[in-house]
Amino acid sequence: MKAITVCQPYAELVLLGEKRVENRVWTPGFTGPLLIHAGKSREWLNSFFPLPTHMDFGGIVGICELAACFPLKAIREFKVPQTYWDLADHEHTEGPHCWVLKNVVRFPSMIPLPGRQGLFDVPENVFLPSLQAMRAAQTITRETVESFLRDPERA
Repeated sequence: MKAITVCQPYAELVLLGEKRVENRVWTPGFTGPLLIHAGKSREWLNSFFPLPTHMDFGGIVGICELAACFPLKAIREFKVPQTYWDLADHEHTEGPHCWVLKNVVRFPSMIPLPGRQGLFDVPENVFLPSLQAMRAAQTITRETVESFLRDPERA
């Protein structure tokens, strides 16, 4: 599965549902399940106030669905589906390419893993135990697990 490294505090804001857009200078080339990797860097901690009370560094912290990607200009000019119009004035919509994240699920605990630039692949055996544990604890549904495990190439 693909993963993206997001610096803190922004990875935590994604997990909290406060940051629904990840801004990049490039497009992802797909939609579908995406692992969220919290970077090790503390460089961005001064960029947001107040800071979340809990933040992990240096591992996979959750999973989400990459629902869409739009140029910032299209969002600001409302040239996107109406369901995304609220992003035009969302505080984290900065572009130039806005990756829209939804169905964000926090893992019970961070999975330590080195990050990388760009999208990178994470073998299923690394994150599947977390999904299975959440399913066993009934914190997510079987359907949610299956939606995250679907192969975007076959969908």
